[in-house]
Amino acid sequence: MSSRKKQVRKVLFAFVAIILISLIYFTFQLIERNEVREKNIQMLPALTLFELDSTAFGYEKLNPNYSTIFVFFNSECSLCQEEARLFKNNPSIFAQSNQIWVSEESLEKIRKFSRTYRLQDSPYTFALQSPANQFYEKFGLTVRHVLPFMTPTTNSKQN
Repeated sequence: MSSRKKQVRKVLFAFVAIILISLIYFTFQLIERNEVREKNIQMLPALTLFELDSTAFGYEKLNPNYSTIFVFFNSECSLCQEEARLFKNNPSIFAQSNQIWVSEESLEKIRKFSRTYRLQDSPYTFALQSPANQFYEKFGLTVRHVLPFMTPTTNSKQN
């Protein structure tokens, strides 16, 4: 075999090795990131959230015997509006849950959304504001998602 062919093989082998190592590395990074996110949704996350009067929200307002549902929404999103209608029109289905509706929009938009869909009618439903990018940083969310959470006093058998 000529020396030129040997060099091409070595370069090709090195290139393939680098690609394989990179793929393995990024696969493990993705798995680790997903494991962290999975752990984040097992308990109520440490988040800075604000009520409609701009005061900090505390989890002590939640019923510890209920499961907690986080709804990350945008007031102009048609799917979010439809979901809010579903919650509003079926209160008995969600009566045994804490609902935390979270948006990164202005408090005024969140207030209007809350009034429109009567989120304040349930004692354990809260419309809250989150600082920009907080949900993305915590959960990797970029669009509307519904996240069920277990409260610290409940276990998976109850949910």
